[in-house]
Amino acid sequence: PFKHLILGTTAISLLSGFTFTGQEKYVEINSAGGLNGRTSAHFTAAYDNVLTTLPKGTLGKIKSYKEFHSGNHGIEIKILNGPHTNKILWVLHKEQNSSIKLHKDIPQQTGSISRQVSSVSEARSVTTVRPTPASSTPLVDNSDAVSALNKSNQQLSQLGSATCSHCSTNPAAGIESLIREPKSKRQSLARACNSLMNSQGELGSIGQTLFNTMKQPQYINQFTQDKSLQAFCPRFAQLSDAEKLTAWTWFWTGLAFAESSCEVDKIHGTTYKDKSGKTRVLNPRPGYGLWAFERDPNIRKWRGQACSNISSESGQARCAVDTMKRQLNSTKSAKYSKSYWGPVRRGDTQIIPHMRRLKSCY
Repeated sequence: PFKHLILGTTAISLLSGFTFTGQEKYVEINSAGGLNGRTSAHFTAAYDNVLTTLPKGTLGKIKSYKEFHSGNHGIEIKILNGPHTNKILWVLHKEQNSSIKLHKDIPQQTGSISRQVSSVSEARSVTTVRPTPASSTPLVDNSDAVSALNKSNQQLSQLGSATCSHCSTNPAAGIESLIREPKSKRQSLARACNSLMNSQGELGSIGQTLFNTMKQPQYINQFTQDKSLQAFCPRFAQLSDAEKLTAWTWFWTGLAFAESSCEVDKIHGTTYKDKSGKTRVLNPRPGYGLWAFERDPNIRKWRGQACSNISSESGQARCAVDTMKRQLNSTKSAKYSKSYWGPVRRGDTQIIPHMRRLKSCY
């Protein structure tokens, strides 16, 4: 059975020395305390994933958890009361100075007393006990656009993983992968593609940038239209907005692999040799980066301000999103016979094999 917890922005030092099994080591966010609710189990400054600040007395149901090598824990909860009811978020539980309090049973109402326990794996509920401000400014509650990203990142296949240092036997800790294993070489990706999205469904630094860019007001409507990615993801119209953006991030991962093997500094030549050995012109000018934009800024100038600087990962991500937005404004679909990207034009052979691995699409 799943476990439960009550939390908020209050806490005392928990009984130290509790243990439970989990996996993956992360850097702790530099927090003064408080209780930030996050869309994924990442607690480093590199991840812009704070959705909201959970108020004192918030009650949540433990769905899964991770133990970090520091001894701290990330706990996934479903909110049961207050303004964020039914939201699924991650919170950080610090063993020596926690903002949450563990309980064996779920209190009948906020503030009621329940037997406190020292083990996260034993706990069925937790409450917060020390009022402290959140460590960073909460993002706008954009839950319709980001809540399912949490779901995506939570469904990682980690039991039995090679990185599992203390695999839990608790049923709540077993989480299914979003991504199928590749069945052929055509479906395999380069290791460098993990910086976008890995084979467990976790977003890397570039993937986070893509997701956060697409959810911005000037882009989100185009990227969440039901038909926008349907040609590559047949179930796209059935997904929540955030699941759609996750599918798009996987699309960008497959496209980056097809264009550059996910190499950020890739320089793309102007010619190639066909099967007969004959040299043919591929592009009139050299390309650059993950998605092969024009290397020369003067030639690239027509793309507008969003593509003015592609020397960085974030610059390339914004240029890609903005370029696709232009296409979607015109065609409403990612699949287009005159798309800038050859792999998109040849989507059935280069993009769909990767998209078939994403369970939410196929």
